[in-house]
Amino acid sequence: MKPYDTDEISKANMLNLIQFGILFTDNRNKTQYPQELPPELEQWYDYFPDAGHCIMCLPGKVQSNSSTKSLFFSLAESNSELLSFDIDHLMLQSDAEIRNWLVPASVKAIKRGYRMIRGYVVSNLEYNLDFGLIQEDGDEEY
Repeated sequence: MKPYDTDEISKANMLNLIQFGILFTDNRNKTQYPQELPPELEQWYDYFPDAGHCIMCLPGKVQSNSSTKSLFFSLAESNSELLSFDIDHLMLQSDAEIRNWLVPASVKAIKRGYRMIRGYVVSNLEYNLDFGLIQEDGDEEY
């Protein structure tokens, strides 16, 4: 079973996946990362034609300046409209809920900094609900 098996994701949660632009593909057997990955990252590796070599991960930080709200957001003190992600609260949820927050990030960006929580890769990257995952220029590898 893949860690993000779409059979376990409810139709209601599919809208959340579309919101994050996640299109799950099974390219593991077709494309391999050119270097050896740490064992904890191997199961989360995938290749996306439009994003290259990626690791499915949880963003370390999620922000939005819009009125989008979720159970996993809390109001930031500095701006009542700015929302910030609460990874600790998310980790108390079911695996199905956690999988809804998986996003593809470049392997290069993940290797610069991540931690493992409950077997999930938690990146040091920010996901902006208005702009997507924030990565450095040149992080994509094809």
